[in-house]
Amino acid sequence: YHSLNAGIKSLYLHGELRLILKSIVSKIPFIGALEIFFLRTPTIDFDLTDIANIIEIPGLHNLLMLTLERILQTFIVTPNRLIIAFMNEIDINQLKFPKPDGILRIDIIEAKNLPKLDNSFIITKHSIDAYVTINIGQYKFKTHTQRNNNPKWYETFEVPVEESNTQKLQVIL
Repeated sequence: YHSLNAGIKSLYLHGELRLILKSIVSKIPFIGALEIFFLRTPTIDFDLTDIANIIEIPGLHNLLMLTLERILQTFIVTPNRLIIAFMNEIDINQLKFPKPDGILRIDIIEAKNLPKLDNSFIITKHSIDAYVTINIGQYKFKTHTQRNNNPKWYETFEVPVEESNTQKLQVIL
């Protein structure tokens, strides 16, 4: 009978974390709840122990990273949040599911004169596979791919905005 040990030695999350003290009251502990969430999906890194190091194989490592990102997005990337209540009178559902500040509509119309792809081993230049990715909070969108240097998408995306003062929209062409 042999045992195999596997585990995580350390886990690192790098990102913009928001901690909000909710329901300030005059009695100890002076706050009713703590609200915790990341504004965007954090960068993840980890160190594994023993047999778990097999995950370092490139395909397995990427699969684990994608799985960890999805778990974090589900629980602690805006609009999702972790609520720790310190008092029984606090309505956790009201804190966990706040009304959004608004809805952001993003229209991706077109791009013009994108540079042609230059491969050093191919003498000719040819058009690129053009697409746009959009990230805001846990939401990610991607336009259809256009195989030309003057793509026209005419695509619209809508997303609830939870933290209009600090949430950032990332658009990548």
